[in-house]
Amino acid sequence: MIYAAIKVLNGKGAQVHWMVYLTSAAFVVYFALPLIEKALR
Repeated sequence: MIYAAIKVLNGKGAQVHWMVYLTSAAFVVYFALPLIEKALR
């Protein structure tokens, strides 16, 4: 997650494999889902 974000912020996002972005997005969704569900109640 952090690796992909640092590469994008440094302008080197094209050097990162697309699966790294996919994995990072999955982690964000996984950890944010409980917060989203709690906010919707």
